[in-house]
This record gives sequence, structure tokens and C-alpha cells, in this order.
Amino acid sequence: MFLFWFYLQFVRAGVYVIIGVMNREQSSLTGFTLLELLVGITIFAIVIGGVYSSLYLGVKTWRQEESLDESYEQAFASLDLLARRLRCVFMNPLNADIKFSGSSESVDFFSVNREGDIENVVFYTQENEGGESFSLFQKRIRYLDLKGEAAAVLECINKNVKQFALSYFNAREQKWYDAWPEDLGLPNEVKIEISFADKYAKEAGRDMTKYVNISLANTIDFSGDEAL
Repeated sequence: MFLFWFYLQFVRAGVYVIIGVMNREQSSLTGFTLLELLVGITIFAIVIGGVYSSLYLGVKTWRQEESLDESYEQAFASLDLLARRLRCVFMNPLNADIKFSGSSESVDFFSVNREGDIENVVFYTQENEGGESFSLFQKRIRYLDLKGEAAAVLECINKNVKQFALSYFNAREQKWYDAWPEDLGLPNEVKIEISFADKYAKEAGRDMTKYVNISLANTIDFSGDEAL
């Protein structure tokens, strides 16, 4: 309250200077005229408006940066998970159940997890409600549970996918496939193209491309009783 009174005294002095009526009689007044109050309130409102605008822009910028950081973390985590599972792809030509199948929109393969178990892994997208974006899912189940009653584990690894495309490279033919022929075994390389949909994606350039090399050593040839 004291600061506001001091502020009004300062405004009064300014008003007197502007209108040229500062004199001894007026300087001895203890109250404030309506003109002084109006001028003071107007200036005070302008100052508060400027402070609020600066604060609002600062908070908005902070929220944008926080959203971008979180979105980037999710994007890189999703891409890294898919690439990591592909690098651990496993195939046995003598077992028709263990195969690699890929299209431009999904990929189905067997991979070794961190516990050393072989899992059937499927990555695919599903359109979200409203049709403006997709969710990227990972479905996995242990090979030993495929013919049992165990249910597959379904995980949504990203809900903000705008576009998702896969292609597969055959080094022998020097050719890229949008749909991988199963009789060719494993591809030498998988190209992952993915973009993430959010309100800052255009400015941030959230389009990502990753090439995953697949070692042909992952094709293991078992025979006899050792076959999986």
C-alpha cells in the first residue's frame, strides 16, 4: 500500500509538470484528484500489462522447450528400441516358424532379448482416434510360448507417429524392397523412416531416418535334434 501511495505521489508530480499547474497550494494537498488517479491507474495498467506479456511469453517458451525435449526423448527411444531389436534378429532356415517378414508398414521377426530368450516380435502402427496420427506398437511373445496358452505382450511405444515406413535392402541384388520376400532369408539392411506428430514438429524437424545393418551371422543353421 505504501509503495502504491508513493507511486501516486510520483504520478501527481508528473501530472503537474505536464499540465503546468504545479504550485505551492497544490503541492501542499494531501489527497489525489480524479485526474491524478486516472493517470496513475492507466500507467499502472500499462506497466502490469507489459510485465504480464513478458511473463506469459517466457512461460510459453519454457513449455515449448519442455515439450520438445520430452517429444525428442520419446522419438529417439522408439527408434532406438526398433533398431536394437532388429540388430538382434534371429533366423533358422530349417525351422519354417522362425522367419523374417516385412512390409512397408510393419515388420515381423524373431529376436533375442536381454535374458537370452528368443521372442517373436512385431512392430506395427494403428491409427489413433481422429485419424491425425498413429500409435506405434510392439507385440512380443517368447518362442517357447507360441504354441501354448501364454498371451503376447502388447506395448504402445509412441502415440504421436505421423508417418512410418520400412524398406529392406538385398546386397546381392543391390535392391531395396518395400515388402521383403520371405524366401530371401534376412535383409542386409533395414531403413526406418518415421516422423512424429505434435504442434511443434514442423519447426523442430521431427523427421527421422535410421539404417539398421543386419549381420548374416544371425542366420543360424541347426540340424537334427538341435533344431528349434
